[in-house]
Amino acid sequence: KILARSLFFLNKVKMHSLTLITRETKEEFHDTMTSEHFVFLLSTFVSLLRDYIIVDSKPSPTQTVNSSSPPQLRGVDLLRGDVTPSLWKFATPLIFSFLAQIVYVWIDTFFIRHLGPAAIAAAGVCEQVMFFTYTLGGGFATGTSILVARRIGEQRREEAENIASQSLNAMFLAGVILGIILYAAMPFLLHLLGLKGEVEMYALAYMSMVLFAFPANLLIFQINSIARSAGNSMFSMRVLVISALLNIAFAPVFIYGIGPIPALGMYGAGLATALAIITSCSIAVWNIFNDRSGLRIRLNLALPHWKIVRQILTLGVPTSLQMLCISSTRVSIYGIVSSFGLATTTAYTLGTRMDFLIFMPVLAFGIAMETITAQNLGAQQPERVIQFYRTAVWQVSALAASIGSLIFLGSNTFAQIFVKDAAVLSAVHSYLSVSIFGYPLLVLGVLSIRVLSGAGKPFVSLGIVFFSFLCTQFPAAYILSHYTSLQSSGIWFGVLTSYCCFAGSSAIFVAQKRWIQAVI
Repeated sequence: KILARSLFFLNKVKMHSLTLITRETKEEFHDTMTSEHFVFLLSTFVSLLRDYIIVDSKPSPTQTVNSSSPPQLRGVDLLRGDVTPSLWKFATPLIFSFLAQIVYVWIDTFFIRHLGPAAIAAAGVCEQVMFFTYTLGGGFATGTSILVARRIGEQRREEAENIASQSLNAMFLAGVILGIILYAAMPFLLHLLGLKGEVEMYALAYMSMVLFAFPANLLIFQINSIARSAGNSMFSMRVLVISALLNIAFAPVFIYGIGPIPALGMYGAGLATALAIITSCSIAVWNIFNDRSGLRIRLNLALPHWKIVRQILTLGVPTSLQMLCISSTRVSIYGIVSSFGLATTTAYTLGTRMDFLIFMPVLAFGIAMETITAQNLGAQQPERVIQFYRTAVWQVSALAASIGSLIFLGSNTFAQIFVKDAAVLSAVHSYLSVSIFGYPLLVLGVLSIRVLSGAGKPFVSLGIVFFSFLCTQFPAAYILSHYTSLQSSGIWFGVLTSYCCFAGSSAIFVAQKRWIQAVI
């Protein structure tokens, strides 16, 4: 029902907007973007948001309204359901959730393409910087999800709900503090990455707006992780789809301007993203405090209990460090890429956009395996974890190979949407010719470390990621690109080398089955 409404809405927007968003210059777009069109967009979005909020808001005929009764079961039964149907039913909404995040990147890149290759390159750098910053809160959200899912599997639901409530307080407080620090330090961070000229100017403009929504974005991470831990992956899909649709509506308005709203360019792209995040966060907060997540969450303005926070940090800090290793490596790779010129940097940005079509579904199944592992180990069912793991490895690998082939065949067409430069198009083809072979390896690595993390072995996962990315990827990429005839192609082979290490080492640890005895 949610997807049908979204597709119906997008079709209406396409009929009214397609001739506008394909204009080649921002002057033509600004002249054509009438007030009548904007009113249509606004009214349609209000209608869509209303539908999202009221879906399933009324209790079912069999559900009482007694506040003392447990919340209605929402989501997938990961403890008793059939393996393959349960895996796909739980992971599919997560795939759409992550694909909705890709829309953010593509929409901003699409609308700012008129500003030139420097703006596209700046958007790519900002994306990596934001990924780096979100690791600070993403690990805490993951730690919460593992702990809550374990308690649900152990049939200690009241304790799970208390942990979830306390974690929201801690995340909001941390988000405000970190947001202020990042806003003050952003000029220094961008300079540290070696950005200069227009790329630095555009990146700073974008980040100065997006960081206003930093606490809200972290809160969305936390709320979605709580819902997922209860087997409710549809909740996070709703929130992220709403956010993506809002960004589609806001981006052209603030980038190009309309009526009294001036054309803000790169500032407008950041502002549109920030407003979409804040609005969707407000909707998520409203829903989770109205028992829509599968757990009964209550507002508690007191400071979080340190015992609960410490439990979450024990699981979450290693996860944050894992993500920090990956994001640090990616930012470092950008440093190597930038040394080969603007064409290679732009190509790498577009190439990683296409990679997201693989990375996001793989990450969705990885998160699904993490929750499945935590719940089933809590219920003393390790054999189900192994069944889920083997099924996921084979089926997701086949999916990744299929999508990867389509990406490679359509890479030139996709890249031409954003750039026409022959050097950039050639570099994109070179990148994908190598990266396509790393997709199945990435599947095996991600699923394996998520099983280890969900079992309560995050430090083992951290060691694997540290060795595979920081100790292998960056050195291999630098050596192959600077000391061989491969030149910029050596960067892509260095990345592929790290994926081989990642898949092999993580699969070995899972096969040893020592994680089954882990205690949380």
